[in-house]
Amino acid sequence: MKILGIILVICLQGCGLQWGSQHPSLVQKYPAIQIPFAHDTFMHQLVLQTLQHEGVDTDSLTAPTLKIVSNTLEQHPLVYALDGELRREQMRLTVAFELHTPAGTHPLTLTSVRERAIISRQRLAADIELQNITRSMQRDIMHQLVRHLRLA
Repeated sequence: MKILGIILVICLQGCGLQWGSQHPSLVQKYPAIQIPFAHDTFMHQLVLQTLQHEGVDTDSLTAPTLKIVSNTLEQHPLVYALDGELRREQMRLTVAFELHTPAGTHPLTLTSVRERAIISRQRLAADIELQNITRSMQRDIMHQLVRHLRLA
């Protein structure tokens, strides 16, 4: 039984499974990052909160700068009912960043995509669902940003 366990561990490690993270934490890579004010105050606050949660100092004036260049939410129709009402749409949130370091400027564009069903008789519920999906996509972008900064 022990031999079977050892063989399993060797095979999984050979396939690329890693038990611990081999990548440095974000605060090890970037102990401080400046976030200049952006026109989209919600996204600006979300970036600040995410980096602070990771332990990054966002008050330093000499640190690399992470700038939010653009923030776009697109909605594309996918399915229409026989009566012409939109029933399903695809939402695409794209946020472009620029990381300015002493080594240069590094552009970064992150995207999150969701689909949602639309029930025309329930407008209030549809609006709440739209807000919830948008927040979920924004959180997804923040996770992508942290992963990218750790690996950059």
